[in-house]
Amino acid sequence: MPESWSPFSKGDPDAGLRRLRILPWALAGGVLGAIGGGVRFGALGFLGGFAIGTAVAYAFTMIGTEGVAGLVQRTLQPSGSTTPYAFDFSQIEAQVVRGDHAAAAVLWEDAIAERPGDVEVRVRAADFYGDVHRQHERALALYREVQRLEAPPERHLYVAQRIVDLLLGPLPDKGRAVVELRRIIDRWPNSAAARHGRDAIARLKAELHDGA
Repeated sequence: MPESWSPFSKGDPDAGLRRLRILPWALAGGVLGAIGGGVRFGALGFLGGFAIGTAVAYAFTMIGTEGVAGLVQRTLQPSGSTTPYAFDFSQIEAQVVRGDHAAAAVLWEDAIAERPGDVEVRVRAADFYGDVHRQHERALALYREVQRLEAPPERHLYVAQRIVDLLLGPLPDKGRAVVELRRIIDRWPNSAAARHGRDAIARLKAELHDGA
C-alpha cells in the first residue's frame, strides 16, 4: 500500500564551493601571519604564524559570510551537511537479525527517549513494533506521535497508510480506518493511496452497513 518515500535528507551541495571561495582569504591570512611570526620569532614563528593566520582569517571570513552559527556548524560538521547526523540503526538491526527482539525493543526505546523530535527513529521503531515485535498498540502510538511532528509529506502519507493497515488488521476498527482513509484522500487527493482509499471506503461502508 505505501508509496515510495525518501527517509534521508540530502546534505548541503554548495559546501565545497563555499570553501573554495574562502580559501584565498585564509591563505592570505596565513601569509601575513607567517611574515609577522618569521620576523619576530624566526623559522618556528614563520610556521606558527602561517597556521594561526590561516585559522584566524578562515574564522573571520566564515563569520562575515555565514555568521557565528555558520562557523560552529561547519566546524562541528566538516562534511558540509546542515542536516543533523542520521541515527545509526545497525546495532538495533543486528539484534533483530539475531532474533533478540526484546533487546532490540530496549534499544529502540532508548533511541526514542534520546531523540525526541526524530521522525525517522519513531517510524522505524513503529515498523519494528508492528511488523516484527507484534506490539501493535505501541506501533500505533508511535505512528500517531509522528503525525504530530513536522515531517516530509511523503513520510506523513506512509504513516497514515500504516495506521490504516493496523486498523484493518491486528487492531480492527473499521470506523476509525474510514476516518484515516478520508484524511488521506483530503490531503493527497491525486495519489495512488487516495484512489485505493476511495475503493476501500466503499467496501468498508458496505461491510459496516451489512453488519448493522
